[in-house]
Amino acid sequence: MNRAIVATYVVAAVHVAALVLIARHVSVIRDALAAAHPGVTTAQLAALTRSQVLSSVVPHVVLAVVLPWRANRLRSARPRSRTILTVLLALQLAAHATLPMVLAVLPGYAAWVIAVQGFSLAFEIAALWLLWVPAPARAFFRPTHPAPAPA
Repeated sequence: MNRAIVATYVVAAVHVAALVLIARHVSVIRDALAAAHPGVTTAQLAALTRSQVLSSVVPHVVLAVVLPWRANRLRSARPRSRTILTVLLALQLAAHATLPMVLAVLPGYAAWVIAVQGFSLAFEIAALWLLWVPAPARAFFRPTHPAPAPA
């Protein structure tokens, strides 16, 4: 189970790195928004930039905190812990569908964005595989209480 936890920690670390990158590239985001919305006022551009940055920061902060927290809960060996982390990782996998929007906002950074998302994707898939496929994972999360008798 430790490998699944470590893989999940790596995914969370990617979210922390994404936060740093967003903070360092606010001006790039602003410039891309200005190019995509010609004729907007400075105040409107500032509001657009704030909105875009905030909508990018919030999911990264949430996942950077929740993923390691839920990964640590795996040590309890409760099947519910595995299910909740699976749902979070599945949401993370679905988030890769936002790649075209990210590339539109950061057009000059396509190679880096794709590399970071690919790196994250590899660890997300590894964590899911480690949670469900190997026999030790299935044994680790096997319920300890007997199944109810049929009525």
